[in-house]
Amino acid sequence: MRFLLFYGFLATSFADSFVNSQSLDLINASDAYKQGITGKGVNVGVLDTAMNKNHISLKNKIGEELIFDASSNDHGSHVGGIIAGEKLDENKPFGVAYDSMLYSGQIFGNGDIPSFTDFFTKNKVKIINNSWNTTLYPFVGLQDLIFDNAVFYEGKQPEFFLRNAYQAACAKEVTDLAQNNQTLLVFASGNEGIIASGLYSTLPSFDENLRAFINVGSLNANGVSRNGDKLIIRAKGVSDFGNGFLKSENYSLMAFGEEINSANAAHVNSYFKRSGTSMAAPMVSGAAALVAQKFPFLNGKQIADVLLSTANKDYQAPKLVVKKSDEGDTGYYTIIYIDNDLPKDNNNGNNIEQIKKDLEAEGYTHEEAEKIVENLITKKISTNYDAVIRLSRESIFGQGILDIKKALGGVATLDANRLNDKDKQTLKNNTQELYYTVDTQGNNAEFSNDITQKQWDSSLHLSNAKNLPTNMDNLNVGFIKKGTGELTFSGKNTYAGLTIIENGALRLRRSAKGGGS
Repeated sequence: MRFLLFYGFLATSFADSFVNSQSLDLINASDAYKQGITGKGVNVGVLDTAMNKNHISLKNKIGEELIFDASSNDHGSHVGGIIAGEKLDENKPFGVAYDSMLYSGQIFGNGDIPSFTDFFTKNKVKIINNSWNTTLYPFVGLQDLIFDNAVFYEGKQPEFFLRNAYQAACAKEVTDLAQNNQTLLVFASGNEGIIASGLYSTLPSFDENLRAFINVGSLNANGVSRNGDKLIIRAKGVSDFGNGFLKSENYSLMAFGEEINSANAAHVNSYFKRSGTSMAAPMVSGAAALVAQKFPFLNGKQIADVLLSTANKDYQAPKLVVKKSDEGDTGYYTIIYIDNDLPKDNNNGNNIEQIKKDLEAEGYTHEEAEKIVENLITKKISTNYDAVIRLSRESIFGQGILDIKKALGGVATLDANRLNDKDKQTLKNNTQELYYTVDTQGNNAEFSNDITQKQWDSSLHLSNAKNLPTNMDNLNVGFIKKGTGELTFSGKNTYAGLTIIENGALRLRRSAKGGGS
């Protein structure tokens, strides 16, 4: 099983005047900066190559390193710059959380990978970015498609995939940190154009104790626009290289990962652009650092709850998107119709002529459409994988598009699917409820979002997953406030469970939009 970094596709030697401004605008990053939220006081781990700590955007941003090959520093520098690159002026790229600090743990390079559990723990790292994955895709039963030696897996149990993943000691260490310390893991979904994500970013499906976790796919800002508050996503706005979210929808979201300008480790004062889910993941890690500064009492699992529940669902998806597998000028293509029936001919086969028309209607040229339908992925593999397929929009976009503005309003959904058996309580009338618990630890804070609930949905879970909660059907979700300090709800809350105050205070405040209930 290959263990891959996701290297980008585009490089430039200069920085644009308004670097990454479109991507940052579409995730509403400026709303954080206007509040003075810049990631200050938050430590973010990066498992990657080393970083060039002499680069102008990184030289004051690396708190400590655990590295073995300083010469291997290109990918990690670019990723680190997206998270926390210093804001030097308005004409140079800067990190999403530009006042956060980076803690670099090297897992790629020439040498032995060290143990990093104590390193991240002693440095109080709350978030770890993982812009790496593998070419095993459990949810389509496929391995190594792009390396001409496809292997198929059928009927394998979760323990098989967990054992496979944990053959890499660093994967076992990082997931132990997520389970034991509630350290948030942010993973890139992969760059092979498969409809499902790579193994490492789908581990929460196989072990339901892994809740401090987000799987990230990639969008192209050049293919996304605004219409009021709604995002309009064109077919080419979804990166063709980015793996999809089939069967990992509930812990996945999209961020921008194409043509992202960040530190060029080959020089101390230049930047270049890269594309990949490797670039989208640190956008989310940076956003997580902003949430951690705003709500310092939240653990990594709760930060994930915030980012997932506040991801922008107000978007218009295209009729279809195209995924490209394999590198090179040709590649092999998968055409995904999003909540739309597949065009069929009289023999119930794919109506190729209609598919070409649909591609052209979504912005592909006639030549591009011809190339796509002539090089469908079934030319490479003939069984177990469909070249033209219908999927839900959640299988492409997960919970939505990263939205920093809304995330700074706190959790927006009490999701039973992200709770466990320990979160159940039996009421006096012998009925059970689930409870979402927040300990404010002496802090005062406000959750301004409308807070809804989402009941258990068995379709989002594997019936044989490790640590699968039991008897969760139809349970309402309530809220428990622990710890000293005052928490204010100012949204319109519709969750159906009880609200319990164990310590401190919980205040309801009606907002201008008429919430506070």
